[in-house]
Amino acid sequence: MVLDPLFMFVLLPDGWEVFGAALATLISNIASCIYMLYMLNKVSKTSALSIRISDVRGVKRVDMKGIFTVGVPSAILTGLFDVANIFLNALMAVHGDLALAAVGIVMKVERLPNAINIGICQGMLPIVAYNFSSGNRERMKSTINTARFYGLGISLLSLALFQAFAAPLVRIFLSTSAGDVEAALVTIGFAVVFIRIRCMASPFQFLNYHTSYCMQAMGDGFGTLLHAVVRELVFYIPFMFLLDRLAGENGLASALPVGEACGAAFALLLLKIRMGKKQK
Repeated sequence: MVLDPLFMFVLLPDGWEVFGAALATLISNIASCIYMLYMLNKVSKTSALSIRISDVRGVKRVDMKGIFTVGVPSAILTGLFDVANIFLNALMAVHGDLALAAVGIVMKVERLPNAINIGICQGMLPIVAYNFSSGNRERMKSTINTARFYGLGISLLSLALFQAFAAPLVRIFLSTSAGDVEAALVTIGFAVVFIRIRCMASPFQFLNYHTSYCMQAMGDGFGTLLHAVVRELVFYIPFMFLLDRLAGENGLASALPVGEACGAAFALLLLKIRMGKKQK
């Protein structure tokens, strides 16, 4: 946050703002990575966490299999999320630069509730995993239900706020006081419509995150992978093409709530099957 304005408006000449923002991001990520590696090496002296080759060689094969069984599907899920955004940007670009800029603003606004809900799921994961492994199913179910309650509450609250304050939220990212005012107003108009459509996906997005993290906590790598593939490649991306053809840019925006709703229904079915297997 400090480096962005420094490189965009102080150190580099006019016209280099995008390059400056990219350079600031690169430097900050390198610095944070070095810091994390230093801290990981420091705590490895008294913790099971380690980056030392000698420690890695001592890990049992069954433990490595468990790590990759859960980790690889999670990585694929992240990759498919990026692939879906590539399709979204490519399809929205056909409707013009202003529509594309608008959906970019909306995706930034959406990150706040999504980040909070992902944080809830990440906090839930180790507790569910511990109780699943220890056989304490009552505590595991209580943790799952508690996380689901608060996550859905935050999702519904954000949905209401986005519906009520769509225009003020969008104007935080785009000013009409300078530059091409007409283009800014058109972009804001697109963004207000898009955010009111896409925010309908918020509860379903949380259910997708929540269920995926539950399956990861139970060591169900196949279920996590299957959910990721079906959610993005079977539902969301095909709905982009279908609804874009039927209703243009508004249909493209509608692909998110429709796709996430279908993905959430599939995810809940997978979770029910997974928990049912454990009960036998």
